[in-house]
Amino acid sequence: MYPVVFQWGWLTIFTYGCFLALGFLLATMAFADLGKKSGFQKDDLMDFTIWILVASIVGARILYILINLPHYQEHPLEIILLNRGGLVFYGGILGGILAGICYLKKKKLPVLKIGDMAMTVIPLGQMFGRIGCFLNGCCFGRPTTFPIKVTFPLGSPACDYYQELMPVHPVQLYESIALGCFFLLLLTIYEKKRFDGQMIALYGMGYAVIRFLLEFLRGDNPPILAGLTLSQCVGIVVFPLSLGLYFYWSKKKIQE
Repeated sequence: MYPVVFQWGWLTIFTYGCFLALGFLLATMAFADLGKKSGFQKDDLMDFTIWILVASIVGARILYILINLPHYQEHPLEIILLNRGGLVFYGGILGGILAGICYLKKKKLPVLKIGDMAMTVIPLGQMFGRIGCFLNGCCFGRPTTFPIKVTFPLGSPACDYYQELMPVHPVQLYESIALGCFFLLLLTIYEKKRFDGQMIALYGMGYAVIRFLLEFLRGDNPPILAGLTLSQCVGIVVFPLSLGLYFYWSKKKIQE
């Protein structure tokens, strides 16, 4: 666990923020490369990514705060401290989608075409974000006796939660590996995509499955309904919705 990269006086550079920035940078570079091949203007794409970045962070943070509202009612100043607490990805994806659609509509750019490009590269950014989570100690796993395990130190979120030094699943790294493989799969499919919106739908289905399964190994997300966490409940909605959109957009392409 290495939550701080560098500290000098009042200046502190956090590992989590560095990996979020690295993930965003690499995903943006991949997005720009896809855009160049598709003939889009670089300035439009860069403005789009800025809108997405800001809205995603705000959306992810808002949902995290709502989930942990009692704590932030007692400690309101921690709302702006991303190193204390974190982000909920589904809140980020919703914020990013809404901001992205507004920007593309304003610029009169094709929503589905650019949305496909964005969804193809998002797992790349997520992959590095989860490494940041691991080094920060957040989003920790359940206790385990499996050979693959990690014990976070005293003062870590996992130690505070379990009230002892407890070997847990390195679920952040599991998800990072899964997202890296998912990115390569989406990138391969993108090169041969058959209709606009295909990558959006595939991302929705794929990530819903990845997150649903890995949530069973998460230790920090309590169940809220029928033994399922909030992210699993969201995934149950996202998967059939994405599947329906896949067939709708596919059928629409055939009819054109």
